[in-house]
Amino acid sequence: MTLSLAMATQRMAKRNALIRHLPSVETLGAATVICTDKTGTLTQNRMEARALYLNGEHLSLADVHRRPDLAREHHRFFEDALLCHNLKQAIDNGRTHWLGDPMEVALVGMAKACLGTAIAYPKINEIPFDTDRKRLSTVHHTPQGAVLYCKGALETVLPLCDQVSLDGRLEPLHDDQRQRFQQAQETLAAQGLRVLAFAWRELGGEHSGQHLEEKLVLAAWRDCSTRPARKCRPPCKNVARPASRSLW
Repeated sequence: MTLSLAMATQRMAKRNALIRHLPSVETLGAATVICTDKTGTLTQNRMEARALYLNGEHLSLADVHRRPDLAREHHRFFEDALLCHNLKQAIDNGRTHWLGDPMEVALVGMAKACLGTAIAYPKINEIPFDTDRKRLSTVHHTPQGAVLYCKGALETVLPLCDQVSLDGRLEPLHDDQRQRFQQAQETLAAQGLRVLAFAWRELGGEHSGQHLEEKLVLAAWRDCSTRPARKCRPPCKNVARPASRSLW
């Protein structure tokens, strides 16, 4: 047994895996289930938008690109996705890219592609995200004055809204609409999708105070998922098998 463990240790050392205690090799060979961090192994640490919910219907990104009128009618939603974040720009080998939450990177990329134009409204205030609030709000100076953009979990954003954007118009948000939003969100969450709600409010000259996040306009919500890594399953399945064959 000791000889088998020592030989397995030598083979592992050739693969830059150093073992201090021989019983550790025996434990590895007996493993049948491996729990690992998914980032970089099962996923690429990147996210992508899967669908949008605008005008009471689910739309793919391809649908939005085919209907440029949606970007014009719901420009506040795309501005929200583009501006409401805490990303930092960096330059790597002459190329500009974003550093920060992969979900926010996906949002910015989606918004830029749909708007087709660059928007740079300066941020003048922020109500930061935390685990209790489950939302982030930023205030930006726009040609129409100060505008608050909010995004977060539907259950925390929806109670703050009293209007909804439909067909480019603002309409009162009724209880039956709230129930439909919640039911649709639960269905998508059961499929493993991450759902974010977006809302906004024109503040005029006021951009500070304790009551900014109220009487918001529900713009839309978006489904996104983590992009799986290529060929992730075979390496995971083949980790324990060679070790078990070398020991037993």
